[in-house]
This record gives sequence, structure tokens and C-alpha cells, in this order.
Amino acid sequence: MTAKREADKAKDSSRRRKTRQDPAKRILEKAKEASRKKSKRRAEHVKQTIGKKLGTESLEKLAKRRNYEAKRKAQARSSAVFRKRESQARLKYRNQVQEETLETRLDKFRSKSKEGPTCICVCCGSL
Repeated sequence: MTAKREADKAKDSSRRRKTRQDPAKRILEKAKEASRKKSKRRAEHVKQTIGKKLGTESLEKLAKRRNYEAKRKAQARSSAVFRKRESQARLKYRNQVQEETLETRLDKFRSKSKEGPTCICVCCGSL
């Protein structure tokens, strides 16, 4: 199980690295982050920076692409196939949880505690 987890981490980090290397996506992420923080001034500054670096046409294309992808994902979520897969996954998870005994849960807990802490403290930044 840990090998799979490590493979997922490596895959995820490589995906993030590729995203960071793409300047358009990086700038778009900065704009999203600024809008999340609800700082209008910061959002305006980022928009101006984007406009200077990419040009207004590219900024509009990025916004249109982002809106298109959001609509496409929303449509996919509302489809019957998606809902059926989701309900099957929930049912599978419920069955798996019900089949677990106290011993198997204890074994999982012990194996995870052997790996050590995985959360980072917000105050001091240590594990």
C-alpha cells in the first residue's frame, strides 16, 4: 500500500511541477489565489501583470478556457453515468468499512503509526 502511495505522490508532484513550468497556468493560479483572498487590489495588480506579460487576448483566452472546463466538469457531474459510478463507489466503500474488524483497524493504525507523523504543525512548522 505504501508503494502505491509513493507512486501517487511522485505522479502528483510531477504534475504540479509541469503546471508550475507553464507560465500561463502559473499566472492564472496567482490570479485565482488573489481572488480567493478577496483582495481586490491584489487581484487588480495580478490582472495588470498578466495583461503585460501575456497580452489581453491571452488573458481572455485563459478565462474562456477556464470557464469552458468548469462548465464541462459540471455537465459531467450531472450525468447519469457519473452518478451511477459515484453511488457504486460509495456502496463499495460502505461494504469495505462494514467488513473490517477491530483487529484489521488496529493493524492499520499500528502500521501508519510506525511510519511516523505526516501532518505539519501550523505553529512551529515541525512534524
